[in-house]
Amino acid sequence: MVPQQSADGSQRAIFIENPKGAEIQFKTPFDWASGNPPPIVSGQLLGDIKIYSPADSASNTGELLIETKDMRIDRRQVWTTEAIQMRIGNSQIQGRYLSIYLDRDLLSEESPTTPSDPSPFPGLDYLELFYVDRVDMAIPPGGLWPSQQVADSRQRAASASLRCGGTFGFQFHESLATLKNGVHMEHRVEGLPVDTFDCHELKLTLGVPNTDAPSNSNPNDPSPRWRIDRLEA
Repeated sequence: MVPQQSADGSQRAIFIENPKGAEIQFKTPFDWASGNPPPIVSGQLLGDIKIYSPADSASNTGELLIETKDMRIDRRQVWTTEAIQMRIGNSQIQGRYLSIYLDRDLLSEESPTTPSDPSPFPGLDYLELFYVDRVDMAIPPGGLWPSQQVADSRQRAASASLRCGGTFGFQFHESLATLKNGVHMEHRVEGLPVDTFDCHELKLTLGVPNTDAPSNSNPNDPSPRWRIDRLEA
């Protein structure tokens, strides 16, 4: 378990499960009596791995889940060449060769080197998935641009699936997802024609909804959820 400092100063945990164990080199000798391990210099996590950060207790947003195997650690980088399945909020990503970059040495109590912009995943700087198989994004009922010609369009289930020939990147402090090199996007709203888009590069700025707003009772919209604030091609 790796505790991280959230934007409001509370501790948020990132859990790492790997039943086959790990080989870790610490920066200084481990003092078992202190209960606080020193920063990690290098190491590897063996076998099947699950990295999980539960949703924020106050807003019920920001869940993170990564499932893969055989990861390596080098100070501020954690990576694997194996296949991965990842969930960020309500979105699913599949691919292989994942690198996660931290904004401080792993287990270090030093201040991050990147701006402390609000982020549901404190301690993480950005990640890059080099080979992308599929990205499925959960979007609000009605889709990104609800139809004005269909009376109940805002109540219809919607989704977006994306593929690309290049990398998928996510900057945690900016909540910015980027897909590169031959991006194909299919935008679906139940009962309506599928919209398709093709471009070289696509940037999606994500946001967390206002948790003070009234809850949506629509079963197809498990509020609160991530939303797409900006789409740039």
